[in-house]
Amino acid sequence: MQYPIGMKFNPATARMEMENFFEVALSPVGIIKFLHTVTSGYVASALFVIGISAWFILKGRHLIMAKKIHHRSGKLRPRYVAVFDV
Repeated sequence: MQYPIGMKFNPATARMEMENFFEVALSPVGIIKFLHTVTSGYVASALFVIGISAWFILKGRHLIMAKKIHHRSGKLRPRYVAVFDV
């Protein structure tokens, strides 16, 4: 752990143990890591949905639904990348 805020090394178990949850969760590094993880989840899920809808479009199946979903997912991805990705 590069920023062991709220953590302490326990030599008996040879691992880091949390002493204070709020110090860990509310540290500047912890907040950035949380936002990065949530943003990555949104982007990955949007790209997955775009891939599925693109496959439907290429195969010519469920075209109305696929185009609608493709359009909505494409709008979602850039907004989160621009705002939250660090």
